[in-house]
Amino acid sequence: MARTIDTARLIARRFLRSPKSHSIINVMSWVSVVAVGVPVAAMVILMSVFNGFDAIVRGMHSDFEPEITVMPERGATMNLDKELQQRINGSSEVVASTWVLDGQALLSYRDRQATATVRGVDEEFESVVPIGNMITGGRYALNNAMGDCAVVGQGLAYELKLRGGGEDSVEMYVPSRGRYSKLMPTSGVNIAGAQPAGIFALDAETDSQYILVGLSQAQALMDYPEGASALKVRLAEGADSRKVKQAIAELLPEGVVVRTREELSSAMYKVLDYEKLAVLLIGVMILVVASFSVVGTLTMLIIDKQESIATLRALGADTSMIRRIFTHQGMSICMLGAAAGFVLGLAVSLAQQHFGFIRIPADSFLVDVYPVRVVAADLLVVVAAFTAVSWIATRATVAGRIKY
Repeated sequence: MARTIDTARLIARRFLRSPKSHSIINVMSWVSVVAVGVPVAAMVILMSVFNGFDAIVRGMHSDFEPEITVMPERGATMNLDKELQQRINGSSEVVASTWVLDGQALLSYRDRQATATVRGVDEEFESVVPIGNMITGGRYALNNAMGDCAVVGQGLAYELKLRGGGEDSVEMYVPSRGRYSKLMPTSGVNIAGAQPAGIFALDAETDSQYILVGLSQAQALMDYPEGASALKVRLAEGADSRKVKQAIAELLPEGVVVRTREELSSAMYKVLDYEKLAVLLIGVMILVVASFSVVGTLTMLIIDKQESIATLRALGADTSMIRRIFTHQGMSICMLGAAAGFVLGLAVSLAQQHFGFIRIPADSFLVDVYPVRVVAADLLVVVAAFTAVSWIATRATVAGRIKY
């Protein structure tokens, strides 16, 4: 079967490869290629870097907050039900679970004070949260021969000027439930002390908010002798949290609900998604600006080829065919620049992802190189966005310059 020849595309390639009558048009064509390629490369790199930082933020959050949380539907606490925990742990997709009790407290260490969230944790906490990997000073311990211990977030430790393994205790003050006397106001406050055994670091928000103590000490401090704020559940790698959530929901008594990590932190994940969308929109705006260079070059090419256009009309070419010729030519310039920019951006991103040759000049940051993660879906979005912008700019220019 004979192959159909696209005459418009053939002539467009001929125009693109043939010497221009004016050298300035040659220069403009190559400038347009560069003007298109640079923002495409920048967009690929920018999206990859954002994905890298996004992965770090999500990864840090997932370290401290496991995939599943069983919590009271109303109120601050629920009964610490060991039988329920055993049934949940019986699932093949559950690695471990731990009871936690959270409450606000005023901390006092020597002559300094700070407000914090006291999180009481049980002996299974290390199996659910890799707290040992987060210790930057001292060690992870909730009790020793001297008594109760605490592990303090790095931000709180800086605010209180304490260090892991310090001899002085951190005093925790929590309003007691149901006890208050105007004659003795201090009787309405529960006080407990814990020796700072270690300091952990994860992210600025968590480090400045949490102090970890033993669950029994937290229960006594907050007047919840048999209570817990939640049961945190760590799943096996690759487990579908939504399916596990449905399975756990069938085991729960009335008044207890189950939430995934995404549901508990929906605001944070939405912010990350909105930031990514903003990065994409900024990139598209840059592509729109870059397309003006193609518009100028294509306009000069149409002016330069007026004699050729007249010849084509004499041979029977109609306006639609002439428009297709220059549309193909404009898109060829765009695609040449886009291909070069795409390859350059992808090469730089992959090199940074695997070798980390661009470093962050800050010792206090969580990583020492710019994090990069190349995502195929984002690359397709970049290609689609650029193709749409190029097509609209080219079609509008050709239609405006070649009317009849």
